[in-house]
Amino acid sequence: MQELSTLRHFRAETDRRRWLLGLAVTQDCRRLESALVAFEGQGLDCRPQPAAVHTVDVPRDIRALFLRLTRGRHRHAAEIGVLATRLAELQASVVAEMAAVASRVWDRVLVVGVVDPGLWHRAPDGLLGYQSICDGAAVAELCGLSVIDAFPARDVAQNGDGQWTTALPLWLMLRHPRHTRASVSLGEVVQLLYLPAGDGAILSERILAWQFSCRATMCSLIAEGQFSGRAARRTEAHASIADAIVKSLERLPGSFPAPKQLLFAGEEFRNSALRAACVERMPGITLIEHAEHAISEGLLAAAAASLALLHIDQTPANLPHLSGARAPRVLGRIHCGSPHRWQRLVREWAQQKPAVVTLRAAI
Repeated sequence: MQELSTLRHFRAETDRRRWLLGLAVTQDCRRLESALVAFEGQGLDCRPQPAAVHTVDVPRDIRALFLRLTRGRHRHAAEIGVLATRLAELQASVVAEMAAVASRVWDRVLVVGVVDPGLWHRAPDGLLGYQSICDGAAVAELCGLSVIDAFPARDVAQNGDGQWTTALPLWLMLRHPRHTRASVSLGEVVQLLYLPAGDGAILSERILAWQFSCRATMCSLIAEGQFSGRAARRTEAHASIADAIVKSLERLPGSFPAPKQLLFAGEEFRNSALRAACVERMPGITLIEHAEHAISEGLLAAAAASLALLHIDQTPANLPHLSGARAPRVLGRIHCGSPHRWQRLVREWAQQKPAVVTLRAAI
């Protein structure tokens, strides 16, 4: 459990920030991240401030069930429900641990935002199917807090691919007022985000994203720390990652300034050889590990909390220019928590005024 200065310096009588909890199941279903986040401001002008983060390993039996479902080897369709229920019990236990650490602010927490890898399938005719593996109703029952989940669903309903729902909240957390940045998330699939400098809704339209597999087998070996006897393959993987990042950034439109800083998330970036490969190919860019920038873990969970806040503020959070959706939409579905928690959330909703949108976007 990592407690940050935002929580240590909390003063109930003067604090006017809104507090939300985020939960995130990683793409490989290996870990469950949680992050308590304080927010100043509203909508795309908000400033997220992580207060506490915590990560636990997902039990092997739960991950095995997830892998069986993703590979089409399940024995019964209802196994999706079993997976969601087991994950809900784990998520509720993590919420309870966070409540103990953040007891001073726990009565201020509005909702829990949840992101998960989901189950995806594209039919032969091109129809995309998506199913969240979060049982939001069970989590709400177990912890008493209202839950907002299934963020990709509305983007998919707008004919989007639902794959970049965390891009906007990551920009909210990692943007710089003056310097354009890029953020790299390392793993079997490498995700690269272009983060324009400054604030304002118009800049969100300039967020760009790429994802690519740099020889997935090698990246997986790096992520799992299996280096022994594979030095040559490890070096090749480092070179593949660095080359792919450079080629992606070279495709920036002419009006987009090159990033001044490159932020990395992933244990393998701590390997000096990968740093060296990036420095060699990008000498004019400052390399920063996410741990040096803000928090050492829980970034995806903090993004979940940010998505939940955008839902409360009735702010569209999908990016049609990335996902291919027809229009921007408010993302997520909500499950009511205990009566007093729900009433507080309703009062918070009543105080919010949605941002003005064009008629085309509203239809």
